[in-house]
Amino acid sequence: VSLNDIKLLQVMNAVLHAAVLYLGSIQASWFHFYHYARILQMEETRPRNSNANVKLPLMPKPQYMFISVNRLWMKSSKESLQLFLNDETFRWTILRNLFIAPISEEVIFRACIIAPLLSSHRNEDGQSLSPTQICWIAPLFFGVAHLHHFHEQYRRLPLLQRTKQAILQLIVGLLFQLTYTTLFGAYASHLFVRTGSLLAVILVHIFCNYMGLPDFSFASPTSGLYCYRWLLWCAYFIGIVLFIKGF
Repeated sequence: VSLNDIKLLQVMNAVLHAAVLYLGSIQASWFHFYHYARILQMEETRPRNSNANVKLPLMPKPQYMFISVNRLWMKSSKESLQLFLNDETFRWTILRNLFIAPISEEVIFRACIIAPLLSSHRNEDGQSLSPTQICWIAPLFFGVAHLHHFHEQYRRLPLLQRTKQAILQLIVGLLFQLTYTTLFGAYASHLFVRTGSLLAVILVHIFCNYMGLPDFSFASPTSGLYCYRWLLWCAYFIGIVLFIKGF
């Protein structure tokens, strides 16, 4: 096995490891298609002018799954592509979130911060910081770098809406963002130290930005996926367990 093959395997393993954490989100997306296909088939098979209750089919036919995917994913994807091509603001937002930010942030906060810490920093006893310590110290810079979002959101608020309650909500949102960016930074730092691959960390960052934060709206009784909530909770739990074991 060549060195390039080993590096490629490291990159693939890193992306798959991150994908496992989103097992619940991926399962929720599949249930969206599945549930809509069940509804389509039920509506097609319901007798016309009949008020009789018809149960949703357990296994919808393939043609209904295809229609579901086409309407819920392919159609919206085409619309997003057209918007990307025609709307400059939307285009730069996508490029920033999926390419510019992941690449620049990983180069700065991983390659340019972790490498010097690993090679040069000494503590009071003259010993270098351990990789684990560095993986928790370096992300603090990454988390603090996102604090400007508070100022941007505050600046956009009309003067009459800058109440204590509104500011408190912004602070809570800021602390939440600081927490998850620091945690992600710790994971990305661990990945960079473990693999030595900047490409792997960048691809994982792009994937996580694309997936976003988990959507727990299925837990609401008004959600169409409410009937699958326990399966989705189990999927999230399994994903977290596998993610932790992957370390």
